[in-house]
Amino acid sequence: AVRAAAQTYTQLLNAESDNNVKLIVLEKLMAMRKHHAKVLQEVLMDILRALNSPNSSIRRKTLAIVMELVSPRNVSEVMLVLK
Repeated sequence: AVRAAAQTYTQLLNAESDNNVKLIVLEKLMAMRKHHAKVLQEVLMDILRALNSPNSSIRRKTLAIVMELVSPRNVSEVMLVLK
């Protein structure tokens, strides 16, 4: 159920054009991160797509989540996106 919620949140984050909805979704992902970081690491690349937003608050929150979820297994993929 947690995995499905994480996938739904990331789909909503990338599909929704309303910045307020994106900020709410990012808050929900931050809350999930505390207890389900491993599940969020699976959708990390989808979360990174939110960096394409022109809104600096969205980019800032996205980076905060991503930096907490980076692990030795996914650091190279994250670095490729950030370049």
